[in-house]
This record gives sequence, structure tokens and C-alpha cells, in this order.
Amino acid sequence: MKYRSINELDCFEFHDAIIKELSIVNNNMMWLASSINAMTTNSQNTNIKDMCVKEAVMMFENMQIDSIVFNSWKSYDSQNNLIESVAAVTAKPEEYEDIIKKSFKRCCYIQSMEEINKQNEGNYKSCFLLDSIAGMFYFTFSFSKSIVEWNEFSGEAWYEHPKWNKWRK
Repeated sequence: MKYRSINELDCFEFHDAIIKELSIVNNNMMWLASSINAMTTNSQNTNIKDMCVKEAVMMFENMQIDSIVFNSWKSYDSQNNLIESVAAVTAKPEEYEDIIKKSFKRCCYIQSMEEINKQNEGNYKSCFLLDSIAGMFYFTFSFSKSIVEWNEFSGEAWYEHPKWNKWRK
């Protein structure tokens, strides 16, 4: 791959990115993702604007799932009367494998990376808000190293366009 970014997840914007494939082998997780954006703070982006990455391989070494929490939500009628309320649901560890299999049967959308923290002993902890056929959930996991590799940029990030950029300031 032409570009390689190590432990720089905080230098990417993930809103509306797509995870096309996910695999976990020997505690290493791999995502084949498209439409992530390398920010100007990313060591591999020498442009003056955030750039869209056409397709990337994202690897998380020594990954361990910390939690999967399905989103709470409420729906209201046109008079603002509560119709339905669903509380957040935390999955049990024995359910993780089935949730992942179901979620990645088709593509899975990344709504956002909610957090990235460096833990003691050099490990990282990250939380992504994902939207899949299984529902919308917070996927929190720990890992020792992240590697994002890609071959090309496909242009400026969508939010760099003047139409959208005026709301970012």
C-alpha cells in the first residue's frame, strides 16, 4: 500500500464511512473500509484539506472487545407525545460473535468514532458508533496498535466542499 498511518485514528474522520468486511483472526481485527477521511493532521495527508480515502485496510492488533451497547431511542407523534421508548441494551460477551456476524453480513456504516484513548501499558481503547442490520450500537474495544493503509485519495472530504464548509466554522 502507498500510504500507511500507525496509531493515528484521531487523525481520521469516519462519519458515513462504510465497513465492507470485518474479520477477526488470532485477536487481530481487520476492516475493509471506504470513504474515511484523512485529516490534515494525518502524517500521510500532505494536502491543505482533509482528503477522502477511496478504500482502506484498517488493522487493530491484539484487539479485545470491551462492550457492545445498542442505542436507546424515543419516538414522538406530531404533537410531541411519546409513542415509544427503548432503553439502551448492553450485550453479553457470549453474544458478541453473533452480533458481529449479523452486523457485517452486509456493509456496516460508521456514524462516528466516539472516543480514542491511550491506556496504560501502551494500549488504546476506542469506541465507534456503528449502524448495521443488527441495529445502531456503540462498539468499544481495546487494542495495542492500529494500522490504516490505502493506495489513493479520491478527492477532498465531502465536508470540505463550500456548500458544507460554511457550517463547520
